Amino acid sequence: MGELMEHETDESQEAPAYHQVLPAASSRSLLVIRHAAPQIQQDAPAREWPLSEAGRLACQPLAERLARYHITALISSSEPKARETATILAARLGLAAGMDEALNEHARETVPFLSRPHFEAFIQRFFAEPDTLVFGQETAAQAYARFAGAVRRALAASPKGDVALVTHGTIMTLYAERHAGVAPFAFWQALQMPDLIVFPSPSM
Repeated sequence: MGELMEHETDESQEAPAYHQVLPAASSRSLLVIRHAAPQIQQDAPAREWPLSEAGRLACQPLAERLARYHITALISSSEPKARETATILAARLGLAAGMDEALNEHARETVPFLSRPHFEAFIQRFFAEPDTLVFGQETAAQAYARFAGAVRRALAASPKGDVALVTHGTIMTLYAERHAGVAPFAFWQALQMPDLIVFPSPSM
C-alpha cells in the first residue's frame, strides 16, 4: 500500500490536481483519470452530460502530463464526459481510445438531481457503509468489484507499458481507498476535474 501525495499542482484553482501513489522506479503504472468538467444539465441524468468548453480546454495540460508516461492503452467509461475526455487525450498522445462500461460511475441514474449538501450527505454515507444500498442501484462494494474487474482486464490485455483509465470521481475513490488507504470522503472532496492518480504495478 503506497502513500498518496499531491504533486505538480498549479496555483490556479481551476488547474487539475495530480496525485500519485509513489511507485518503485522500475514499475509500470496504472493511471486512473477523472474526466474533465462536464456541462451540467439538470434535466438530464449525469451519465449523459457532455464536457463543457472549459473541460475540453483542461484536457490539454493533462495530456502534457500523461505524455511523460509510456501509455500503451487508454480506456474510458461509456459515459459521454469520460469518452470525450479520453478522445481528446488519445488524439494528443497518438493513441486509440477504447471503452469499457465497467469503468462507469457508481450506478445512480434513477436518482434525481440533488443539491450539493444533499448529494454530499449521500456520498459520505455511501463510503461509510459499503455493503448498504445507500442510493442508486449499487452498493459501494458492488461498484468497487465491477471497477476492479475492469482494471484487471485492462492490465491483462496490455501487459507491457502503462495503462490509463478515464473514469469518475466516486468509483475511482473506492479504488484509491482500497489500494492506497485514503480517507474516502475527504479524498473525493479534494478531487478536481480532470484529475489523475498514479498507482504502481504492485498495488494492481
